[in-house]
Amino acid sequence: MEDLRNIQDNYFNDDKTLLSFPDGRKIRLTGKLSELINDLINYKKINKIRCIYLFCRKHEKDYDKISKSNYNTIISKAFNKLDLPEDRKKVLIPSFIRSSVIRKMFDSGFSISVLKI
Repeated sequence: MEDLRNIQDNYFNDDKTLLSFPDGRKIRLTGKLSELINDLINYKKINKIRCIYLFCRKHEKDYDKISKSNYNTIISKAFNKLDLPEDRKKVLIPSFIRSSVIRKMFDSGFSISVLKI
């Protein structure tokens, strides 16, 4: 979750198909995700939202990266809108998603030191 909160607009290449972290990790993005990220960055420019972080919030007069609690709330609300059985929704909480993503990344070849479990 920290890596998501810390993603900056300048971590993406020009066509938003590659996310490059300062530590050298690179993630190739799918067409739809790339399009959504591009839309978000353009929205921030059009609305003069001055924040280096991709996901940000307004705090008083300034923008800053989204807080952990905001992030969890957004995920919870999004899952509540899904057309899933209630027992399945209870499983889809941020900690479960985080562990699932970490497991998938490990299975895909990311090292333990990179994952920082």
